[in-house]
Amino acid sequence: MSDFLYRCSYIGSTDVSAILNANPFKSIYDVWCEKKNKVQSTFLDDQLERMKWGLLLEDIVLKEACERMSLVLDKTQVHTTHDKYDFLRGTADGITKENFLLESKTSGEFNKSYDDEIPPYYYIQANYLMGLNKVLGCIFPVLFGGNRLKIYTLEFDKEFYELCIDACVKFWNKSVLGNEVIPTPIDKIKVETGTQALIFEDTKESIEILKKLKSDIKTLEKHAEFHENVIKTNFGSAEILVNQSGNKICTYKESSRTSFDDKKLKEFLGENVSSYQKTTNYRTLRI
Repeated sequence: MSDFLYRCSYIGSTDVSAILNANPFKSIYDVWCEKKNKVQSTFLDDQLERMKWGLLLEDIVLKEACERMSLVLDKTQVHTTHDKYDFLRGTADGITKENFLLESKTSGEFNKSYDDEIPPYYYIQANYLMGLNKVLGCIFPVLFGGNRLKIYTLEFDKEFYELCIDACVKFWNKSVLGNEVIPTPIDKIKVETGTQALIFEDTKESIEILKKLKSDIKTLEKHAEFHENVIKTNFGSAEILVNQSGNKICTYKESSRTSFDDKKLKEFLGENVSSYQKTTNYRTLRI
């Protein structure tokens, strides 16, 4: 069995945040395609490059984190399976002799979002692995830009772990073993030009509601425009409206922006203009 097909046979730690819809890089649909339909995810070259360096630097980051925390690295690449559900598995980067889980990451330049805590999808992964390995704490070192190491300490949250397990078990039983389909994200649907689809009953209701909402929005926009003009008229040539006490209420200041003159640009570039143009495909809903 290939490594990919083997990964299709279980839910791993990086899948959990996607199943909880908390992973910006992987959706529950991606996990379902992999586990149910054996469709392998594809990665861009720069993603593969980052993954390669992450693996190469992993041992170095773990050893340095242990040294700074005065811990002793005991085991690396620790494979664990849930006591009850054999399709729930995970591989921890390491465990110390003091019984702390170790998970290392490499990242680009330091991001302020990392100031106090790691991103939610990393926390979900670490907490899941803590639960599988029955440890109460995790040392989470992150190497930023190849030259800045920041070490986070995480505590095990049993209640959240059980919530994750419950979500994963339901997903596996209903959508992988069962026939419950995970809908395709709208941005991943390939449009087939000229084709038709039969309308659902609940879609008819949504169309009528949307029509009314858009009509209400137009009416509200007209009211808003009227009152906006009343306010602008009050300004005259002034920039600031104040009350009788001199307190500022609102402002109406001039601003400017620089943009390209498309007509002149086309005249200057001639036929070469097409090499500077970018076409973006999008779908427009009209009712």
